[in-house]
Amino acid sequence: MSRVQGSPPGWNMSDFHQRLRQLRAARKLTQTRVAELLGVNPRVYTHWENGDATPLFGTVVKIADILDVSLDELAGRKESNSDAHIHNPEFAPFVPESRSARG
Repeated sequence: MSRVQGSPPGWNMSDFHQRLRQLRAARKLTQTRVAELLGVNPRVYTHWENGDATPLFGTVVKIADILDVSLDELAGRKESNSDAHIHNPEFAPFVPESRSARG
């Protein structure tokens, strides 16, 4: 499980599941909520965070959009921004801190 299926050459995805969990938790999203936003079964998403399976590259792109991070941040090629807020207007209404920030 060193690379996500269909990922670009040179991307080491062996720690993907840890980064995925960290980025999701920093945004105060549950596994179930991210699974809903992705349109996948929560059990499938849990397998990704546990490192038991890896998503297809197209799904990784969707995850990056939901978590509002670059693919490089999600893949571990770049340090994550310390600003753990959802700025993507498509997903912001579904995230707890985004609703409260709108007031």
